[in-house]
Amino acid sequence: MTQINKARRRVLTTSGSVLGLASISAISGLTPAAKVLAATQTDAGSGPSLPDYASWKDPDSLIIHSANTMETKRSAFGSGIITPLERLFVRNNISPPSEDIIKVPDAWEIEIAGVKDP
Repeated sequence: MTQINKARRRVLTTSGSVLGLASISAISGLTPAAKVLAATQTDAGSGPSLPDYASWKDPDSLIIHSANTMETKRSAFGSGIITPLERLFVRNNISPPSEDIIKVPDAWEIEIAGVKDP
């Protein structure tokens, strides 16, 4: 009599189910990455476009992950001491501040809390 390895069968069944669901969601565009890519596509569909706050930057010098996540390509730094401003972008993973916040920088305040001697 042949012995059935139930644990092996369970692993194979679970793996197959996960792969099937992943391929269905990728095909239908339900993955978070697919949504981000669709939201940042240009009208021509040639690739992600720069958000308004960085529209003056050189798009060929940047890796555009989403509207809030970009970074400078290593090749864009060049070999000089100074990287041109239109090519430099310090990676940012959060949304930029609204126009209301950056309009009056003299009104900004900072609070340091949670330490004994700030």
